[in-house]
Amino acid sequence: MSGLDTGAQYRCDHCGRDLSGMSLRIPCVCGAVARRRVDSIGAMYRRPLAAQSPPWDPFKDWSVKYLQFTWNVVQLRRLYARRSGADAAEVRGIVEATFASCSQLADWLSSGPEPVTVTPGDVAQLIRTEPLSVCTALTAADDAAAKSRIVTASLGGELRLWVEHRRLGAKPTRHDALDLADQCLRSWRTFLTERGVTLPSWERSP
Repeated sequence: MSGLDTGAQYRCDHCGRDLSGMSLRIPCVCGAVARRRVDSIGAMYRRPLAAQSPPWDPFKDWSVKYLQFTWNVVQLRRLYARRSGADAAEVRGIVEATFASCSQLADWLSSGPEPVTVTPGDVAQLIRTEPLSVCTALTAADDAAAKSRIVTASLGGELRLWVEHRRLGAKPTRHDALDLADQCLRSWRTFLTERGVTLPSWERSP
């Protein structure tokens, strides 16, 4: 016997992961053993399957994705430099890769072997606010309340790419791609360091 009511829903009391149907003898992936029942006031409050916590994936090492993101930002700075010789397609490719890895970091922190001080709820709250909300809107569904797209432009004869962000009922805003990438990197760095997470060794400087 698992020791759990098969019709009940339980969550880890530390990180909030869904532990429904899991034996009480098995700790959460974050290491905690305490859990709380979340459906005690009726079945109408049961979360739909699609809204439950991301599945556990032991191969999603957040530090790998973080280093990929920081490497992409470095490459974007290089291509943005005067006389880099990069064409529009090359720069756009790096811009897309940069913001893809930035957004994927949220998923890897939530569904991989993340630091115990980082919870999926913390990550979700961070990516709902700017600048990360602008970045993640690049991959938003068609019916999302906010969408972003990459726009190519020229400034003083130099190639520049912008991220145009649109929210329902609000005037569109434009963000320089490199500036937005730097802001997102600072946000992730601050988020992790405030939770006592040691960053990869070569990415500790401001």
